[in-house]
Amino acid sequence: MTGCQAALYFANRLLTKYGDDQELTSMVDQLTFYIVPRISADGAELYLTTPLSLRSSTVKWPHTELIEAHYQKDIDNDGRILMMRKADPSGAFKISKKNTDIMIPRTHEDWDLKNETYYHLYTEGEFNQYDGFTKNFSNKNSFDLNRQFASGFRPEGEQSGAGPYPQFLPEAQAIAKAVTDRPNISVAHTYHTYGGMVLRSPALHDDEKMDALDLFITKTLCDQAAEKMGYKVYNVFKDFRYDPKDVTTGTFNDWLYSHRGVFSATIELWDVAKESGMPFKHPLDCYFCPSEEYLLAVYKWCDINLPKNSFHVTWKMFEHPQLGSIEIGGWDWKFIFQNPPPKFLEKEMEKVFHGTLSIAKACPLVKIESVEKTKLNDPQWKLCVILKNQGYLPTNGSAQAVVSGSAKKPRVFLTLDPKMKFIMGKPDFEIEHLAGRSARGNFRSPVWYSEMPNHHETKLEWIIEGRGNVNLKINLERAGILTRSIEL
Repeated sequence: MTGCQAALYFANRLLTKYGDDQELTSMVDQLTFYIVPRISADGAELYLTTPLSLRSSTVKWPHTELIEAHYQKDIDNDGRILMMRKADPSGAFKISKKNTDIMIPRTHEDWDLKNETYYHLYTEGEFNQYDGFTKNFSNKNSFDLNRQFASGFRPEGEQSGAGPYPQFLPEAQAIAKAVTDRPNISVAHTYHTYGGMVLRSPALHDDEKMDALDLFITKTLCDQAAEKMGYKVYNVFKDFRYDPKDVTTGTFNDWLYSHRGVFSATIELWDVAKESGMPFKHPLDCYFCPSEEYLLAVYKWCDINLPKNSFHVTWKMFEHPQLGSIEIGGWDWKFIFQNPPPKFLEKEMEKVFHGTLSIAKACPLVKIESVEKTKLNDPQWKLCVILKNQGYLPTNGSAQAVVSGSAKKPRVFLTLDPKMKFIMGKPDFEIEHLAGRSARGNFRSPVWYSEMPNHHETKLEWIIEGRGNVNLKINLERAGILTRSIEL
């Protein structure tokens, strides 16, 4: 939900501030923005209009039919899916003594004491084909669109949610084709929730295996975007492993870089931990085993900022058709932990807008610097055109784009009027990529810096006989297409 809103907010700002904001207007005039507000429309619809939650798609996976397991369901018909707690001496949770609404993890020191009650916690729901004893758990919609891409893809048996082969889901096919059909894309990012993080590539291997300049650019773009948003940057391979012995593969961002040479990052929107004054030390701490202090801080923040009973429901008795006497209650987590409460949404979008704009500013920006016509004699002219890349990135975008073959060399086309002809020069030819300001990486200093060669610009020359119009077209792919009509 928050990712969709961030995309729409960005589009709205481009449209409504165009003409008023000089920098933004200049960017809209010279860059192309592709904004995809929602990839899994059906999944988002289910998430927003029902109490259910899911990872990505409504397609049933890995089983086409329900198996013998527990599934989420609003069993008390209050319009929310919360938690169920069942008292049991072997339970892994207990009630906080500092706030009896809150359940906290039971530690190894919580011994078997008669004056302490422990609980099992389950997502609100029922067991399919329950035999009265066996408790298995499943998710009927466990497809993960961010495990569906060809970069390091591993099928379902090796990585949960990946599916049988890359781009199995039509949504994954569509977004991959959309990117491939647009060779002018230099940078990209995706909006996810949650954690207040910028997750940078690579996920498949350590930084040392990445081109040195590409790595410097990736770090620079992510660091500056994160600073704008007040987020932290983490390297997926090193810092963001759900299993310390395993890595995440088949991600959209890794595919963007390894297959298309596009610099990309994942922005994990919203950080309730930071809002409540309890920022996490490790990025995965916001997902696993939250501490009592953290939960108390979040509860206090919600209690101050949100209406009563909107964020946490007091536990109430319920007679479960399979488990017997239980209690239902707990966090209404969708718009507390995973997404910002509505009243805090615009504030978060404003921060993210500036981070996104920061990334966009890295694009190559090639201009026709000058056009000189020199008359050699009555029928002949010398035409000289100078191109200059004023942007940060080179026209190939990244070194990986050259390796993968996804960035073609710029191509120049010069079309003459019928009565004109070339004496020197060609009507159609390739030129070398133009470097950007990023060419020297961090080897720059205003104290002892030696300016780099002018590989960011090039000179095009022809000798043409005759009078009339010539039409110049330069296809720079990632830096767009330049055209100019010149009268000789």
